[in-house]
Amino acid sequence: MKKVSNVIPEKSNKMYEEFISTRVLNDKDIIDFIQVNNFTKEDIYNNLEKFYQYYISKDASLDLNHKPKLSLNNGEVNITYTETEQYKQYRLASQLGNKIKTEYIANRILTYSFENLSKTKEKGLLARELIRGCNDILENKSKKGAYIYGATGTGKTFLLGCVYNYLKRNGKQPAIIYYPEFIRKIKSRISNNDYTEYVDIIRTQEILLIDDIGAENTTDFIRDEILGPIINYREAEKLPTFFTSNLSYDDLLEFVSTSNNKVDYTKAVRIVDRIKSLTNPYFLDGENEREYY
Repeated sequence: MKKVSNVIPEKSNKMYEEFISTRVLNDKDIIDFIQVNNFTKEDIYNNLEKFYQYYISKDASLDLNHKPKLSLNNGEVNITYTETEQYKQYRLASQLGNKIKTEYIANRILTYSFENLSKTKEKGLLARELIRGCNDILENKSKKGAYIYGATGTGKTFLLGCVYNYLKRNGKQPAIIYYPEFIRKIKSRISNNDYTEYVDIIRTQEILLIDDIGAENTTDFIRDEILGPIINYREAEKLPTFFTSNLSYDDLLEFVSTSNNKVDYTKAVRIVDRIKSLTNPYFLDGENEREYY
């Protein structure tokens, strides 16, 4: 590879040499490296290009994700790049976020689609409404999700899986959680006080699907520190959110208000009112079809 100084015009070459002498060779890290490795003038001259590359690559505006480091191997100066701590935390958080998107849901639900939906009249009409709602979200016409409620086994979770795959096939990356399992995992992290990261990741998802809300074992802590912050954030930011439940809005209010043999309607009303603001309600009636799924 040709040296920079061999291919640039003479005028530019003088500017380059001045830059080397006034900037590069006065860089503290380069000075320390030269001194630690007992470089002679000849060693410095032979590695000017590397020192120049190193100096330029330290410019944070060029790469905020990695930082350069000089090393010496068999008499040759090399530059290695390591992640900045900020980027490492971002990458790990992104990996965790991607994992959490589907960690708390059965894998089979991720395969459901409207094409495979049992063709009862009521379910077909509801599927049409859900598709219309998804299209409104995709086209930025609305931010409203859905609250699908009804008896056990009528196909609410199947419909939620259909919504998940419809949105995903259309370019979105929704998160879907089975809420009782999510709460169980959160409880296991309370003692280490690292549950908040999971709550923050879930509540900030662009589109969130929550299956079987109201089936969890609730406490004041679960209501006030887990469910409340998730719902409050999503309602404030108008983020599309879908729910399934065995409970109607009114039944959910009763459920959320009572925990540890205490009743707190004020906090429960705030949460349920925000769920109402986020969703359109759909009652799903019918026979138990769980054996078919």
